[in-house]
Amino acid sequence: MSPPAQGRPSLGKFGNRPSTTSLGSTYISDVTLTTSLGSAYMSDVTLTTSEVVEIQQNLDQNKAMGPDQLLARILRVTAEVIAPSFTDLFNKSLRLGTFPEDWKLANVVPAYKKDKKDQVENYRPISLLPIVSKVLERCIFNNIKDHVLSLITKCQHGFIVGRSCVTQLVGVLDQSGAYIDNGGQVDIIYLDMSKAFDKVSHHKLLQKVRQYGFGGKLLSWLKSYLCNRTQRVIAVGATSKTLPVTSRVPQSAPECPECPRVPQSASECPRVPQSAPRVPPECPRVPQGSILGRMLFLLYANSLPDVVHSSQIATFADDTKIFKAIKSPCDSIDLQEDLSNLVS
Repeated sequence: MSPPAQGRPSLGKFGNRPSTTSLGSTYISDVTLTTSLGSAYMSDVTLTTSEVVEIQQNLDQNKAMGPDQLLARILRVTAEVIAPSFTDLFNKSLRLGTFPEDWKLANVVPAYKKDKKDQVENYRPISLLPIVSKVLERCIFNNIKDHVLSLITKCQHGFIVGRSCVTQLVGVLDQSGAYIDNGGQVDIIYLDMSKAFDKVSHHKLLQKVRQYGFGGKLLSWLKSYLCNRTQRVIAVGATSKTLPVTSRVPQSAPECPECPRVPQSASECPRVPQSAPRVPPECPRVPQGSILGRMLFLLYANSLPDVVHSSQIATFADDTKIFKAIKSPCDSIDLQEDLSNLVS
């Protein structure tokens, strides 16, 4: 990049700081995509021109351009004309089980948060993705969301229409308040997995996706969608070199596909969701803020309540509350065991 302006940090590798740990195996290249088409609930998706037209016509025309330099407004007004070509292109991508490489590039724009302006960590990365890729993602989302949402635990309140950080909080207060009103004790533990979206094991994620009924070309397409993403930073009138993404939690302009402008966490409710560009095989992460990224994370974390045996749990994406009425020392021991199960 060109030298940064006075008071601005060097942003060539902004948002590309590696995570020091992972939540499991960091490799996806050895995942065997051999799910039987007969046993897979969803092995193929075929799109129609009418659904592509509808998605194009509902694009937010105020969104900034991504690397493809296409305005959402253009796609909206030309939907009837270009949707047939997009439909053919999208269906070919699905038949081949491959997400186009050109759509894995993200433009990262740093947004100042607070404190010193010459420190990179004081900027939030906003990832702008190709608008055509977002149309394809929305098509896939619309076709699989009913199946996925039927699988998500009732304990999960994140990124689901009708649920929010408020419903999570109200539910916990309602259940714990009953004990407290009767003079009892309730212990509540608040957990937040540090950079959880950066530490998702693609190997385990794809295993879970397969276990939840996905297979065939659709599973291959999801694998392709996750890996080999790249980014370039645009700031101070300059553009950096294109780099592979290592590990970070970028912010993105797109809204949540199910609940527009949904809060990002139970403790912090910004109106800017998250996104992700490239994911090399050695980098564990879910593309956050993309249409499919958060849905995949919910599937990955869906079994979290299964390890909690004697306590109650409520989650908002990776933000977790585990709580239990304490009537004896044994209850405290049980709560500690559940907590240990969560963090092990």
